[in-house]
Amino acid sequence: MAGSGIKPKKRYHKSESLAAYSMVLPGFAGVLLFLVLPLIFVIGLSFTTWDYAKGFEGITFIGLENYSRMFGEGRVQISIVNNLIYLLSVPISIGLAIFLASALNRYVFFKKGLRVLYFLPFITSMVATSVVFRSLFAEFGPINEILTHMFGIESPPKWFLSSAWVMPCIILVQVWHDLGNSTIILVAGMQGISQELYEAAVMDGASGWKRLTKITIPLLTPYIFFLSIIGIMNAFKVYDIVKVMTAGGPGMSSNVLVYAVYHYGFKLYDMGFASAISVLVFLIIMVVTIIQFIGQKKWVNY
Repeated sequence: MAGSGIKPKKRYHKSESLAAYSMVLPGFAGVLLFLVLPLIFVIGLSFTTWDYAKGFEGITFIGLENYSRMFGEGRVQISIVNNLIYLLSVPISIGLAIFLASALNRYVFFKKGLRVLYFLPFITSMVATSVVFRSLFAEFGPINEILTHMFGIESPPKWFLSSAWVMPCIILVQVWHDLGNSTIILVAGMQGISQELYEAAVMDGASGWKRLTKITIPLLTPYIFFLSIIGIMNAFKVYDIVKVMTAGGPGMSSNVLVYAVYHYGFKLYDMGFASAISVLVFLIIMVVTIIQFIGQKKWVNY
């Protein structure tokens, strides 16, 4: 009788495993079809040049020529510099979010409603956001009208038409878009900090600034690290805001790496070189992801 009870148990485990695999299979197939295979194809294509008119027969292997070309290509060099400048949006967004989160966590009435309002820009389409800000910062738009008539500035900046102002404007839009998300995450982190620490600091005569720098920020380090890594990854993947607001201009002053992929791949039809730039972006994001995994283990162990 004891032996007869084993087989149904084994059958139950087999059916349970089969059900689990059947649920995982569609997701795995999607990742394989839409992520892994295109990635392998792009990496392979980066070592070639492709004549579209001949179809797949027009693919010619050229080795590392596309990669060596990147180091001398002016548009790619400018794109890398602009991406590095764009990284300024990360510390600016986090710095502002720390102060907003501190206020929302302690001193402000109607906290829940304000948190929702701050979070709304993050869930708004970046394309819609870009269109609105492009109108606001137009040469004869509301911002310049205010600067001219209320502040008496006769020659206000041309913003997106100026190579000196275009990147600061794009960074401003990105900060506005990400600020609410960073604030909500930091508020969640602050609510996990024991109030006894602040009470002890107040009894010791610590000012609000010291409580912020000596208690709040150190204990929020894992959250700040997470936001920094995600922000860096997004900064190297940015495309939509540049495409909608500036199309990489004026000149090449707002070109970024992903927009360079679009330029070479879909304007010049140089798909091999565009694939090489895509691989460069992939390697940068992979390095940042590895740093994130290492950092997460460190903070978990801590």
